[in-house]
Amino acid sequence: MGSVYENIVPKLPFLTPLEIETLQYLSIAQRICILSCTQHPPRNYIFYTKLSLNYHAFMTSLDKIMAPKSPKWCRTTLEEYIPLEKNDTWVLTKLPIRKKTMVCKWIFSIKQKTNKCIDRYKAQLVAKWFTQSYRIDYQETFSPIAKLNMIRSLLSITVNQDWPLFQLDVKNAFLNQDLIEEVYINIPFGFKTKDTQENVCKLRRALYGLKQSLRA
Repeated sequence: MGSVYENIVPKLPFLTPLEIETLQYLSIAQRICILSCTQHPPRNYIFYTKLSLNYHAFMTSLDKIMAPKSPKWCRTTLEEYIPLEKNDTWVLTKLPIRKKTMVCKWIFSIKQKTNKCIDRYKAQLVAKWFTQSYRIDYQETFSPIAKLNMIRSLLSITVNQDWPLFQLDVKNAFLNQDLIEEVYINIPFGFKTKDTQENVCKLRRALYGLKQSLRA
């Protein structure tokens, strides 16, 4: 597998080669901030003079973290990619005539512990929903709405029964049911080989970022 960073940052005229090299190892949020605001940095327009004391203290206490250059990113990407394949999220095929592919990308982030130490590296394959076309690769959109009455009921039963309560982080939470629409995406960056150069992925299950992913 090639490096997940290779050609990930575009060559922008207002960035030096060293700055472009540095961008490859930043988290996605930091990268977006730099790429979109280098010519007009927020510090020229954002002021803290009218903030309340409590909010000012909160804003000034926030730390920025540099995503280190580490092979852990490659391992994290594999940990996300392998379950997608095992779950039959897609099947490799040729792109049919008059069909188009959606763009997908890797999003990298760092999870921190309460003491600001790095807990784990996280990579997520996300489809760019804004490349979808209504009535072509989706019919309805769905929003994540928590049913608070159900949550309260479960918590009440847990407390009354004196059951232990654990927090659970489910990976690939949306990728369970079959996808109704015919959706094609490019092979995820870093996993295309010589044998699959002209293939695309036909989605069989939902992917993060799809407009209909929450339905599935």
